[in-house]
Amino acid sequence: MGRKVAARRARGRGDAKRARRMRSTARASHPAARLRLGARAARGAPLTYAASPTPEGNAAMAEEKTEEPTEKKLKKVREKGQVAKSKDIADAMTLAAAIGVLTACESMLTGGLSRAVRTALDFVRGERTPQATLAALHDLAASAALTMLPFVAAAIVAGIVSQAPQAGFLITLEPVMPKFDAINPMAGIKRIFSLKSLLELVKMIVKALVLACVAWKMMTSLFPLVVASVYEATPQLARVLWTVLMKLLGTVSVVVAVLAAADYKIARVMFVRENRMTKEEVKREHKESDGDPHTKGERRRLAREIATSAPPRQRGGQANVLVVNPTHYAVAIRYAPHEHPLPRVIEKAVDDGALALRRHAHALGVPIVGNPSVARALYRVERDASIPEELFETVAAILRWVESLSGARAVAAVSSARSS
Repeated sequence: MGRKVAARRARGRGDAKRARRMRSTARASHPAARLRLGARAARGAPLTYAASPTPEGNAAMAEEKTEEPTEKKLKKVREKGQVAKSKDIADAMTLAAAIGVLTACESMLTGGLSRAVRTALDFVRGERTPQATLAALHDLAASAALTMLPFVAAAIVAGIVSQAPQAGFLITLEPVMPKFDAINPMAGIKRIFSLKSLLELVKMIVKALVLACVAWKMMTSLFPLVVASVYEATPQLARVLWTVLMKLLGTVSVVVAVLAAADYKIARVMFVRENRMTKEEVKREHKESDGDPHTKGERRRLAREIATSAPPRQRGGQANVLVVNPTHYAVAIRYAPHEHPLPRVIEKAVDDGALALRRHAHALGVPIVGNPSVARALYRVERDASIPEELFETVAAILRWVESLSGARAVAAVSSARSS
């Protein structure tokens, strides 16, 4: 008898093992399983299942900054003086302003250049004594200062104004405040070998090569004109030099403008990349901006609760109830669902005005509720504005009390009419 029981148990264990093998085979033969497990599992090799993501893995994925920065994040970093900007735009605008000044003041600048050339030639042809050298240097410095003064002023103004299209007129002391990272050697090493530093180096090399090539090509094309004018009179030589200078500056300004546009595009992409956010940060900011979903649900519930209760019968005035701090504050609350989904503050007053408002409400039969803390809180609400979220519960209770008071008065009036 015992042997039969043992045999049945052994058969049961064998059936269970076969059932498990069948389930494993069925899973392995499923197309989705073949795709997951790979070619080795499809050939019938022992199955190995990928481990499910661990909490640590999920946390690591959540910490990856893959989301675009929100408007709130961009505003916050802007307040710290961090904006997407390109130095090349300032250079391009400064160069354009300089060319404008040079064109507008052509006669004055040409005259100054002529005087400088004449002084240099007179010094070369004349006696080179120390006194003559000092006099020549003085004349050259004075001519150069007077000639370059408008140019320098325009360059300074253009450099300041050039920041407006990129960052607006942003005034902040955050960038000049002392920071520990500025003296931290590890942070400095990271900045040196960062992607941003490498990109800046590449941009600097490219800009230098492009400008050098453009300047070389311009100089080689204009050099014969300069050589041919060496033996011309001083005014003609100055005119030639002026023409060469304007052509060179015009060409360079166009190249700098193109490079500035490309540099600003790169700076914008890098700025957005540096300020990317994690999914958790985006959720947190949405929660702070739009409100906690739980709080929003509670707000809707309270609004429905107030909306489902019929408003008390108004007795001559627009207010449903007057909340007072016995002598100093008086705030009139109106709730009309067809006008606005939430109760509103329609009138408020202090001191003598509060007393007059109480008398008016009493004359019109508007219920008066004494609650100093609520009255002070409601007084801070603007006229015709909805009550704040933190007062939903309190105002809802007051409205329910007013409704019950109105019902009791109605019952008393009916009873009085019947008795009469």
